[in-house]
Amino acid sequence: MVSWQPWYAVPNHIYLQAYWCLAIAICLRFENKEELLAKSARWLAGLVFLYAVIWKLRTPEFIDGRFLEFSILTDFRLAPLAGMFGIDIETVMQNRQWLSHYTQAGDVMGDVQLTAVEGIRAVSLWLSWWTILIEFAVALVFLLPDKRVKLGCRHGCFLGFIFSTYLLAPVVGFGWALTAMGMSQVKCTSNFLWTALYVLGFILIFLSRNPGLDAVFLRLGLM
Repeated sequence: MVSWQPWYAVPNHIYLQAYWCLAIAICLRFENKEELLAKSARWLAGLVFLYAVIWKLRTPEFIDGRFLEFSILTDFRLAPLAGMFGIDIETVMQNRQWLSHYTQAGDVMGDVQLTAVEGIRAVSLWLSWWTILIEFAVALVFLLPDKRVKLGCRHGCFLGFIFSTYLLAPVVGFGWALTAMGMSQVKCTSNFLWTALYVLGFILIFLSRNPGLDAVFLRLGLM
C-alpha cells in the first residue's frame, strides 16, 4: 500500500482494504480459492474486532462515553445520529469550528465549550458499551472454529454490527470492506437469505452517506 500521508494519518479502513486485497490476490492463485478467501476473511475480521475491543477496554475515554459524546458533537458524519438527540447539523459544524480555532491557537491547556444537549453523555455511554459487546460477539463467532459456531449466529452478529453501526456512522469504505468479507462466507446457492442481506447492506451503507438524503433527514426532523 502506497500513501503520501504518514502512517498514523491514514484511516483505519484503508489498512483493512489493503490486507483484504492482498488476501484476495494470494487466494486467487489456488484452486480452492473460495474456501481460502472465506477463511482469510474470517481470521482477518475476527482479529480486527478482537483488537478493537482490546483498544476500547484499555481507553478510559471510550468506556465512560466521552469519546462517542465528543464524536457526536463534532463529527459531521454522525449528523443523523446527533439529530436524533436534538443536535442539528449547524450545531455540529459550529462545534467543529470552535474546536478548530482552539487547536490552531496552540493553547491546548485551556478548555473549549461545545454545544450539547441534556442526556447526551448517558446515550454515549450506552452506545459505547453496545459497541464493545457487539464487537466482542463478532470477534468470538469469527475466531471460534466452524464446528463450534453456527453460520446463522456468525452472520447474524456480523450483520447486526454492520446495520447498527454504518447506518448511523456511514463510513462507506469500512462498511463495504466488512460487508464484502462477510459475503465471502456465504454460499449463494444454499444461503440466499444471507446473500440478500449483505447486498442490502451494501445498498443501505451507500444511501446512508448519499447527500441527497439530507432533505429526508430534515423532513423527519433528524437534522
